[in-house]
Order: sequence, then structure tokens, then C-alpha cells
Amino acid sequence: ALFFIAAGSIPYIYGYAIAPPDVEFMGLIGRDTLGGNSYLAFSRQVADGHHAVTNLYSAEAPANAYFSPEWWTMGQVTRWTGLSLVAVFHVGRILTVLAFVLAAYYLCAVCLPAGQRRAALLLICFGAGLGWIVFGANVLMGTHLPLSLDAQGVTPFAYLMNKPHFMRAGAFAAL
Repeated sequence: ALFFIAAGSIPYIYGYAIAPPDVEFMGLIGRDTLGGNSYLAFSRQVADGHHAVTNLYSAEAPANAYFSPEWWTMGQVTRWTGLSLVAVFHVGRILTVLAFVLAAYYLCAVCLPAGQRRAALLLICFGAGLGWIVFGANVLMGTHLPLSLDAQGVTPFAYLMNKPHFMRAGAFAAL
């Protein structure tokens, strides 16, 4: 789990390290950072004292119509601790990586003999479904079949880095 936490933190550390003094790194990476900002906006509304929130990025969203226990918790932790939303996001991301890897390993321990557990855990965390077949065909046959390795949902590791809320569901499913 510590390896996944460290590896998943490298892009964030890099982003903070290379940001010029007059530019602020937003603390989000990967595709759909706009979606990440929506989650932060929900949490900001909770941190400001609201329990039900509105979609600030829609002209037609009903006022205070949404409630998400996940983003409510993040907003409350922000409010209680005084940490920034991005800091709370990263603490939650790290805890999610820990929970997911331990839950996935627990599933492997229940279902597989001891000699296969680590390999299965690596496949679960770094696997990409059958995308490797398309990648292999492109390499071996010189073809250009479409394959986006950074597409949403292709690799759990990418979700552990930038969409931890999806992986929380995976952790619960593994248990």
C-alpha cells in the first residue's frame, strides 16, 4: 500500500515543485479536473455551513438540491480542521489507497492460494482489462487501433491517484 501511495503522490509533488512562484498548482491532476473542481465546490459549500448543496457549474441547477455523504464529510473535515479542501482531498486519497489495497489483498487472501496473492493484487491495482490486447496488437503488428491508456476507468491506479471516490466503492465491494 505504501508503494501505491508514494507512486500516486509523485505527480502531485512534481506539480507543486515546478509551479512558478506567481502560479498556484491547483492540486488536481489527470483527466476531468473540472469534475474534481465540482467535488471541491460541493465540499466548499458544506465547509461554509450548508448541508445540501447546489451545482455551481449549471445555470439550471436547483438551489441546495444535492446531498452526498462523501462530499459532506470532506467539507465537514475541512471546516473542523481548518485545512484546505485540497489538503483534505489528498488525505482522503491516501486513506482510500490504503483501504483499497488492503481490501483487495483481503479479497485475494480469501479467494487465492498464498503464492498467487501478490500477482493478483498487482493485476487488480495496475490492470487495464483487456486493453493490453489492443496495445500488444499495435506493437506486434504495427497497427494503430485506437486505445487511450488514460481514458476514464481504464486503470484502477489512475483512479487511485485522481478519482479516489470511485475506488472507495471498490474497497467496499472487495470486502
